[in-house]
Amino acid sequence: MLGDGRGDSLFRGLIESIVSDEEQSVVYVPGISAEGNIRSRHKMVNPKADVKLKTSRVTAASVSMESLKGAGDSVDEQNFCRGGIKSASLKDLCLEDKRRIANLIKELARVSEEKEVTEERLKAEQEAFERKIRQLEEQNDLIIKEREDILFESSLF
Repeated sequence: MLGDGRGDSLFRGLIESIVSDEEQSVVYVPGISAEGNIRSRHKMVNPKADVKLKTSRVTAASVSMESLKGAGDSVDEQNFCRGGIKSASLKDLCLEDKRRIANLIKELARVSEEKEVTEERLKAEQEAFERKIRQLEEQNDLIIKEREDILFESSLF
């Protein structure tokens, strides 16, 4: 899978994207929680409209999540998380989280490569064992045939 180079280039592209995001300047957006208060400067075309939009999203998200937690309905909570917060991206993460993601991607690539190598080695060992089993079965058949020949010859005398 990854041995063809396509998977490696995909992982490298993601890592380069994360690293290039780290080099961008960041600004504080008032009214946003501490977790999401870092935004890239080039992304904000109209800062006032963006702040109002994001503030209303955060308020709506916190109200909706509190009502879901009170109801204890995990299915609704999962659906909200899938459909309600679609604006999250790598650019919204802090540098530490981006580094963690980059490290996880590198680890995934390494583990995937190890898995591929292990699968190939296992397949080669399995083929070698199958050849050995066929060889032993052939030897066993020869031994049985020789024994029958010896018994047949001894019964003639």
